[in-house]
Amino acid sequence: FRPSHANMPSRSSVLISLEKQQKDKTKLSLRIKIYCAVELLFCTAMWLWSMYRVIFDGRADFGALAFPLAIIACILGLLSIYYYNQKMNDRTRYFGQIHCYLIVVAHFLVAVYYVGGAIQSSEQDGLQIYFAFMAIVFAVGILAVGPWSYRWYKLFIALSNANDYGRLEDNTEPHDITTVDVTNT
Repeated sequence: FRPSHANMPSRSSVLISLEKQQKDKTKLSLRIKIYCAVELLFCTAMWLWSMYRVIFDGRADFGALAFPLAIIACILGLLSIYYYNQKMNDRTRYFGQIHCYLIVVAHFLVAVYYVGGAIQSSEQDGLQIYFAFMAIVFAVGILAVGPWSYRWYKLFIALSNANDYGRLEDNTEPHDITTVDVTNT
């Protein structure tokens, strides 16, 4: 049984799908680059503040543990983007996968840190509002950066089955793919 050539996508429709996949990668890489850079700066400042409190105030500060994890996750995300720009898909996938899991764990731990800060600072209303707001930002942030980082590293998963050699796999949902046959127009 051979599939009908009428049901097979034309070469031009496959090229449009590849162009769409490339645009999706570019758009997603920009999102990840932006949130990693912003979060890297913010978490570095907060980690330095936490370390100041540990060293000079002698206080135990969970931020001294939570923020470095977020910093590492952001660095790995930026490395993944760097290797994508260098067209090194295996390294992009490797660092993207670690970033994907680590950023979710880091956001959870930072949100827990801020919840603890909100509970501990119950007598200072301004500080309590700040801690509660940041806990919400990092908790909700999991819902944004988690799927983005997951989609990012899934775009670079290699085909593992030898029978799939030559097949286009773009790891997008069928409703996300728009193919246009430009040869019949």
